[in-house]
Amino acid sequence: MDVYPTSQWPDLIQVSIANVLGVKNNSLPDSGERSDENKSTNKLTYFNIGCVGEPTRYLLSYCDIKFDDVRLSLEEWPKHKPNMPMGQLPILKIDGKTYHQSRAIARFIAKRSNLYGSDEFEAMEIDATVDSIEDIRQALGAYY
Repeated sequence: MDVYPTSQWPDLIQVSIANVLGVKNNSLPDSGERSDENKSTNKLTYFNIGCVGEPTRYLLSYCDIKFDDVRLSLEEWPKHKPNMPMGQLPILKIDGKTYHQSRAIARFIAKRSNLYGSDEFEAMEIDATVDSIEDIRQALGAYY
């Protein structure tokens, strides 16, 4: 299992994410080296690939939420699977409590960061867009 603090993400990836998200200074927050008092209490665990875990990584970085990025190899997965909610990844641990389901995690982060619309109608439009993207992702998955 590899753990990649966000401070070790390559600069090119951070600039690319910033461009996609429209961050004006073309850089995302860099958590740098952390002292014990500044260690993250957030831990995102997913495979060492993008797919459904990547939007959560982007969102956490965009919202300047410090987190440890734990990436499991496919070889490691069988030993961890029995301990995962519903036998699935990604999971997000916050202060030791485990949360699962990628879209639920993303909605939580968006709500906590005031990115979930200004009212329930905007939130519904956001949900519809996210669900439509998931429908497309699943349809494309049949070909890969």
